[in-house]
Amino acid sequence: MLFFCSMNRSLGIFALCIDRHLGKVDKSTLAQQSLMEILISGFTDCKYKICGYEDTPTDILNWRGITLNETDDVVGIHWAGRLDSYFRLYGTIDLNALPLTVQAMDVSRNSLDGSIDLTGLPKVLKYLYLHQNAFAGSACLTSLPEAMVSLNLSENYFSGHIDVTQLPKGIRELRLNRTSLDGDTDLSQLPESLRVFNVENTNLFGKVEVRQGKEFSVENSQVKIYWIE
Repeated sequence: MLFFCSMNRSLGIFALCIDRHLGKVDKSTLAQQSLMEILISGFTDCKYKICGYEDTPTDILNWRGITLNETDDVVGIHWAGRLDSYFRLYGTIDLNALPLTVQAMDVSRNSLDGSIDLTGLPKVLKYLYLHQNAFAGSACLTSLPEAMVSLNLSENYFSGHIDVTQLPKGIRELRLNRTSLDGDTDLSQLPESLRVFNVENTNLFGKVEVRQGKEFSVENSQVKIYWIE
């Protein structure tokens, strides 16, 4: 029986890998254990810090840095690292495998790299902290969850154009500072809810009207602020 259960779980993960490449992932049909194992499958020599044995991960009930609700669904992932900390993560992470119930995720201050897909995040995700890693490539902000409150992509290697004309209406904080993002940027449609907006040390161009009391930071960029009453 144990072998049968283990085999079923492996088949589920294998199917997810295939479907992911075909763009047909239906996360609602997959066990959260399988999704979480896929989420960390790109980690390099550090999975044991989260789930015990790398080849036979423990039940997510016992994973480090995981918050579960009353029905044992994952609602929080807290894997922030520090330069002087034993808990530091390496490798890549596939955000498409995030369980649909996740509301907050913090993998900041690690050594994660590769590209990041922000277009298929859980609809209930409110807080996403990816800062101080080595993520690269583009950053699509046009399909963020409407529940999103805070997004921090700062101090990574994201590059290219950024579109901030379709941000969630309730977002309060967006940090893009210390990245390689560049080009003319339409800042005329930022949500009124946005209180903190940081594009310091980027190559972004644009202009934005900001009401007094908000924290908009543009130093060492080509973005100009026009303060209004």
